[in-house]
This record gives sequence, structure tokens and C-alpha cells, in this order.
Amino acid sequence: MLTVSELARELNVSVQTIYRVLNSVKQDDKEILANKVRNTTYFTEAGENFIRKRLTEENSAKQSENEEILFLREQIKVLQIELKSEREHSRDIAEKLVELTRNSQVLLKQEQEKNTFLLSENATEIEQARSSEPIEQNKKTKKRQSWQFWKK
Repeated sequence: MLTVSELARELNVSVQTIYRVLNSVKQDDKEILANKVRNTTYFTEAGENFIRKRLTEENSAKQSENEEILFLREQIKVLQIELKSEREHSRDIAEKLVELTRNSQVLLKQEQEKNTFLLSENATEIEQARSSEPIEQNKKTKKRQSWQFWKK
């Protein structure tokens, strides 16, 4: 028969862990698993086996949880690396978009300046044509007047 502290040392767990497992058992079953003599708890053979079995189950559950946690942490690292590369790619695309927008604005400005120049040239030609028409008409009418004197 082992005491709580002896069993804890043997299983490499704390005394509180042994008491936690023992307290999780119903009161009637506690008497089968352990006996108390002068404020010292002694485990029966069935009690020792029960505690060992329960702690082994908890350890295996914790181990599988730890393995899952490690796997998830690795996945997080991989996803963070992917996210970092995607952010860099996004920044590159944004920079290219800014450059293309600038180029587009420059081209648009050049096209507008060209159109403005062509319109002003065309307007000048129209003005010249309008201003030269009356002179030519006056010349024509004078010529007509001189040799068509009878039409007056």
C-alpha cells in the first residue's frame, strides 16, 4: 500500500493531481480505492491501478492534444508565410497600378493638349476663312459691277 505522496513520486505527478483524480470518484468508490489512517491516505492495489490507469488516459489525451496543437501551430506558420508573400504581391500590384494610372494621366493630358492645339488651329483657319470671304465677295461684286454695268 502506497501513500499519496509515494504514488505521486512514482508516477511523476504532483500530490494535487493524485487528489484531483481521487476526488473525481464517488464517495463510495473512494473507500474501495483508498483508506485513511491517521490523516494519511493509503491506496489499495485497486486504487493504485485506478489512479495509474486514469493518469495514463489523461496523459495520452493530453499528448494527442499537444500533437494537435503542434500541428496547428505549424499550419499557422505556413499560413503566415503565405500571407506575407500575398501581401508583398499585393503591394507590387498596387505600385504597378499607381504607375499605370500616372502614365494614363500623362497620356490623357498630352492628348488633350494635342486636341486643344488642333481645335485652336482649326478655329483660326475658320476665322481666316470667314474674314477672307467678304473681301473675295467684294472683289467679285466689283468685277461684276465693272463689266456688268447694265445690270444695275
